[in-house]
Amino acid sequence: FFNYLFGVSREESFPLIHMINSVVILDEIQSYKNEIWKEIILFLEKYAEILNIKIIIMSATLPRLNKLGCNDDNFAYLVRYRDKYFKNPLFKDRVNISFEMLNSEVNSIEEIVKKVVEESERYNKILIEFIKKSSALKFYKNIKEKLKDKSESIYLITGDDNKLERKKIINKIKDIGSVILVATQVVEAGVDIDMDLGFKDISIIDSDEQFLGRINRSCKKLDSKVYFFNLDDAKEIYRKDIRKEKNLTLNEESNREIILEKDFEKYYDKIIARIEENKNKHNDENIDVFTNDIVGKLDFKSVNERMTLIDKLRDYTIFLNTQVEDESGNIVVGSDVWEDYVSLLKNNDIEYSEKRVKMSDIMEKLDYFTYKLRKFDNSFNDYIGDIFYIDDGEQYFTDGKFDRSKFNENVEHEYI
Repeated sequence: FFNYLFGVSREESFPLIHMINSVVILDEIQSYKNEIWKEIILFLEKYAEILNIKIIIMSATLPRLNKLGCNDDNFAYLVRYRDKYFKNPLFKDRVNISFEMLNSEVNSIEEIVKKVVEESERYNKILIEFIKKSSALKFYKNIKEKLKDKSESIYLITGDDNKLERKKIINKIKDIGSVILVATQVVEAGVDIDMDLGFKDISIIDSDEQFLGRINRSCKKLDSKVYFFNLDDAKEIYRKDIRKEKNLTLNEESNREIILEKDFEKYYDKIIARIEENKNKHNDENIDVFTNDIVGKLDFKSVNERMTLIDKLRDYTIFLNTQVEDESGNIVVGSDVWEDYVSLLKNNDIEYSEKRVKMSDIMEKLDYFTYKLRKFDNSFNDYIGDIFYIDDGEQYFTDGKFDRSKFNENVEHEYI
């Protein structure tokens, strides 16, 4: 969507005309880069006016982005009486929140494992979330060792799992009564699970609140609880995010009342004030310089760079030849998928439309076997385009999970 608004290529610009007279819903707005929130709201207001678009902004924490410069006449709250919902006991009090692990400065995997083992006697469905994949994987190995009798009902979900694997795990969680799920932040949005007990490595308050939405989702349980702890430094993850600063996280005791009382407006007043302060500094981020010298002079490439939502890093795509079971119970062999993919790419004898349809089917299966790496110097058996094929893919898995440490990759900043 942002490529349509701010892109400079032919393919990016053409769809813009189809946005006229449309309704656009932007969900999870708190996840967008807050360093450009002010630019986002100013641009959205103008696009809405010029193209007659209605833009609906949604979020669990409802940051009041209109305070960043939107004309009051162009902005309306769809939820007029916010506290009617946020303060309702079914929402506000459905989970008991504990900061005892923060207060006692629990700071090792072993200490967290010990606490989870203790609580596993009382709770059936437990979710533990880490910021980094490396911490999640280490905890997963440790907890399986500690609870050998329950190891079959202990699962791990990270951003390295494909859609099929995640779906299979989520379905298993719904079907069995007792389960421990270890995860990264992939479970915070769009994952329909209802757990009894949660443990979370704190990051930004928005993320912490999203996590609470996975616990007692049905509001039918009486003793659901969440423990917050601080293991990995969120500063390494949210480098340019204002909300990562210690005085704006749950490390600061005064902020804990915000999440207990769901008083996010007070919290976001601080964030918005900080954004305004940054945008008025005499540097490259200055909003007046941007609007006058870049937007005003139609420097489209610079606008495109400024409004990029996801910073592009150099990634290597690797295809690991393994075998997986699809949703129908059929075994899919990686080498067969690779051969079909290469064969179709090289086939110039079929119609373009037919090729696109067949490619769509193969790409879905290709996702079962492909992974992203920042560092890749291992040998490979084949490649096409920017995808590298490795025939003996099983060697890069531990307990059925992709283990990027086997590529000697530095995983310290891998968090999704």
